[in-house]
Amino acid sequence: MRRATIGLLVLSLLGLGACGERDRPEQRLRAALSRTEKESKLFTYVEQVDYQPPRKERPNRPARHEVPAQRNEVRGSFEDDMRYSVVYRAGENDIAEGVVSDDALAVRVINIQAAVANNRTAFERLGVLQSTAEDTDAIKALLEGRWVVDYTAAPPLAAIVNREGVLDVGSNPAQDAIYAFQYFLRSIEESAGVIEFNPDAIGYNPADDPWSADADADLRAKGIIRFDIIPPPLPRRGGQGSVSEEPGTSHFRKMAFYVRGNRVLKVVEKIDIEGQRDFRRILDLDRGSDYHREMLRNAQEGGTRDLVRERTMSYEVSRAGEPVTVEMPIGDAVVGTIGRLLGGGDEAAASPFSAPRGKDAPADEEEAGPDTDAKNSLRDALAAAKTLYTDTNDYRVATPERLKEELPELDFVSDGPSDGPTKIGVRTPSPDEIVMVAFSPSGRCFAIREDNSVQGKGITFANKAADANMCRVAEFTGGNFSATGWD
Repeated sequence: MRRATIGLLVLSLLGLGACGERDRPEQRLRAALSRTEKESKLFTYVEQVDYQPPRKERPNRPARHEVPAQRNEVRGSFEDDMRYSVVYRAGENDIAEGVVSDDALAVRVINIQAAVANNRTAFERLGVLQSTAEDTDAIKALLEGRWVVDYTAAPPLAAIVNREGVLDVGSNPAQDAIYAFQYFLRSIEESAGVIEFNPDAIGYNPADDPWSADADADLRAKGIIRFDIIPPPLPRRGGQGSVSEEPGTSHFRKMAFYVRGNRVLKVVEKIDIEGQRDFRRILDLDRGSDYHREMLRNAQEGGTRDLVRERTMSYEVSRAGEPVTVEMPIGDAVVGTIGRLLGGGDEAAASPFSAPRGKDAPADEEEAGPDTDAKNSLRDALAAAKTLYTDTNDYRVATPERLKEELPELDFVSDGPSDGPTKIGVRTPSPDEIVMVAFSPSGRCFAIREDNSVQGKGITFANKAADANMCRVAEFTGGNFSATGWD
């Protein structure tokens, strides 16, 4: 059983004491965070993410997939740290909801069409898991929008920390919202301190404050105190004119906490490379050292200590301390094993709570392999077909013409032949079955099939040596296909 409080666990994890040697505003803020985290409450977490291009891995610079511009929202209820519920909303659509009670986790996809449109990768992976996992009924229920309960899959109490020692934020907005207070504590620890907001202070500059309207809001008359974290200064020049350390997210983070009666009402954040004070002077006033100009160029090109995810975020609390009841949906729920779908790392891509994900970082020629394009085209084509199937439960609507509308970058022909990785042969033998093929320049014909019939095996794969004019669906039979992949 998970018998610990999130607050105490994360304080131990980060090596923080209740007081420490930090200043009094920080102690007051920590006390308010600790109290609010432990209380029952309702919350709304919203983030607006800026577009960020993919980038290759280079020495001291990790790879990153493309991050599309997106708006993620999570609404939730905490009865306590062992019982809570969340609803994930992407753009204008509610996508999925989850409930945790002690060791149990329940998940339901609310809008399957919007969910597939939000993250095709996640639902393609769910389809693959349906054909390879032991508990296929649970995954099928998820894809059909029914509740699934796993009595041993409640998420861990501590947030995930990546290999750079940074909280893993961005891949799963629901988890980001659940672990928000741990993120706030880590942000304070990474800062240069905490100050009480005072627009009359000598050093206050509205241009550096994303929430400068607070200067005229008379917060104190409303009983509200705003606390701001101070971003650390940019790394200094190292020996021989080199940079001793690259800047990271903490250097570009601005965060404000609104507190009333020793409770946190709202937290807002803005992470913006070009909004950093020294960088802003360069961009707006053309003032600054050559050293900082070079650092700005490097940061804009990805030369940072960690992957800087530029965004704005807000976390609002209501009904703090009032009774909140969270109940596990039992009724007609399907009992199954789905815990790994909400895990971190590679499995996160299978979660209905996963944030939208764009293209992977471009691979070098020698790393990509000659068959990569054909395989990727088939994955994209099947995801498009599944979108059409979701509307009608009939794969026969996935005609070459309709698929072309879904994926204009690919060409589709009935059966084949496919003479290249962007030309897909397609056949729908029945309402529940679709088969697609794509030819690779390596001289192999790759096929992917989904069969949702009673006797079907979900998604399966096949490949064989072939000439370009012989890469057809008709060349593959049921015995050619494997549930374990193309290799």
